[in-house]
Amino acid sequence: MRTLALSTLLLSKLADRKQAHRLEVEFAGLLYAVTLAREIAGAQRLCDPEEAAVCTLFRFFGRLVVALYRYEFYEQIVCLSKQERISENQAAVRVLGLGLDKIGMELLSRWGMPARIVHALAPCPEPIRFNTCVEARLQTLAAFCMQLTLTLRQPALIAPRQNIEALLQRFGPALRLERQRLKTHLELVDLQAQEISQALGLAVCPIAGEVFDEASTLTFSPLNRPQASLVLRAGLVTLNRMLSQNEPSDSTLKRVCDILHRPFAFQRVSVFCALSQQTLSLRAQAGKPTNVDSATECLRFGAQDNIVRDALLNNVDFYIRSSSDWRGQSWEHWFSVFPDAKSFVLLPTVRENLQLRLIYADHSSSNVQGWIQGARVRPTQNMQKLAMRFRA
Repeated sequence: MRTLALSTLLLSKLADRKQAHRLEVEFAGLLYAVTLAREIAGAQRLCDPEEAAVCTLFRFFGRLVVALYRYEFYEQIVCLSKQERISENQAAVRVLGLGLDKIGMELLSRWGMPARIVHALAPCPEPIRFNTCVEARLQTLAAFCMQLTLTLRQPALIAPRQNIEALLQRFGPALRLERQRLKTHLELVDLQAQEISQALGLAVCPIAGEVFDEASTLTFSPLNRPQASLVLRAGLVTLNRMLSQNEPSDSTLKRVCDILHRPFAFQRVSVFCALSQQTLSLRAQAGKPTNVDSATECLRFGAQDNIVRDALLNNVDFYIRSSSDWRGQSWEHWFSVFPDAKSFVLLPTVRENLQLRLIYADHSSSNVQGWIQGARVRPTQNMQKLAMRFRA
């Protein structure tokens, strides 16, 4: 900490204030990643916490060297990364011919730093698996903490959330780290990192905050989310992870309802599963809100629904804006089943001509801007992504 405190004194001596700010951001990120590595290493009993902190610290070494001594190239790297939506490491390869991690490795190797530290800077072998080797654990933990910290710099809250979910899917098994446990670690590290940054006089500090808060009004308020499709894709990351880990079907169905409920502000979302193929009867298995109305617990397709039934069996998605919508087909029967709905969506899942399930969602108004315009794409295309993953 004394060494870091002395290092931050350099910031006040720099004539270029933009460069000073960039370095301040790098130092703040370094402190956050080091604190996170120490916390996870100790709580998960992966390796020595101080050793994990040192390895993570040097993971930022190449970034700091370029930002301090080759600042004009650092700016080019940051700009290229934003313009082409690539990582800063990839941008560094194109600007300098070497990645930032590789620059740090080369310098530390020439200076005779311990092999364990140099190894921790190397890219993790894919796929990343659990390993009893201490060097491998240090490498994996340092890479995870650095990438998570860089993710927190992204301005939109949903982007960090989506990327952290992807990092958990990639690194979680190797670190024996689950979502809820990571959330606990991040809450502790937020407090510690803020205290350290204030003690060192740093004006910036990456904060995870509400990135995992399921009920966060900040994340899902219409004024703050960038667009509905981003929120939906973030939910799909979680759903993919649940399916890959073979979590209970009840939990998966509830999550499907939640994923649809949030980005489009539906008043009701329900998943109906097949009860009888002969009469095409479906029974509600999950819903959002969770109390499924007994009056709509079971859907039965009658003679008046032949066109709808045939279309659903062909995996056709419906968006119904009013009772007279869709080529003259009367939807009055459906609107009588859901009397408080002014518009609704039907998303079938069919396999080998058998109706497996039906996702139903409705709005209390007929002109739903969030559903059509908020996603920026055709709703059926967006929902088909969810349906494809749910079928898997």
